[in-house]
Amino acid sequence: MRPSRVRWGFGKAHHFRLIAGAKVVEALTPIGVASPATETQARELAPLLNKPNVLVEAWMEVVAEAATKGVKVTADRRRQRRCAT
Repeated sequence: MRPSRVRWGFGKAHHFRLIAGAKVVEALTPIGVASPATETQARELAPLLNKPNVLVEAWMEVVAEAATKGVKVTADRRRQRRCAT
């Protein structure tokens, strides 16, 4: 068995998803906006990690849109915005 499965009960793919999500939260924390609340929200932003300004802009757009519409921020909402652009 792989170490991540033995130690934490999940496989290699989930291990890498959690790491990507943590990197997104780490990138957003210094700017003072609310970070993604779940790993799935953060994971949707992971492809933008190499473009910090775009990452921040994308997250702020999703948060602003959710606030304007009075709805929750979800990974699906971020996915829809990505597909629309």
